[in-house]
Amino acid sequence: MVIRDAVPVVAELLATLPSNVVRVIKLDCEGAEFSLLPHLSSHGLLREFSLIMMEFHRTDPNSLVTVLEQNGFVVFWQNSLLGLTGRLYAAKNSSEKRY
Repeated sequence: MVIRDAVPVVAELLATLPSNVVRVIKLDCEGAEFSLLPHLSSHGLLREFSLIMMEFHRTDPNSLVTVLEQNGFVVFWQNSLLGLTGRLYAAKNSSEKRY
């Protein structure tokens, strides 16, 4: 298996889409979300999305919430009954539309 840096991969995918397309991420990366979202944010790529649906694993999601809010998202989340995972939904504030 080859692991690639997400930034060039995501940037390349975004470059293929028209600017007026709603861009959505469905993310389930088994704990890597805590490094992936800040990495995408530091390269300005999170702001390119309108909706993010994801799972988070074994860690309080406050750091994820902070990164998403800094990128213009309103965030909703809940833990699972077992407390090992949770679901997080982030929607871009409608006043920050790109088109």
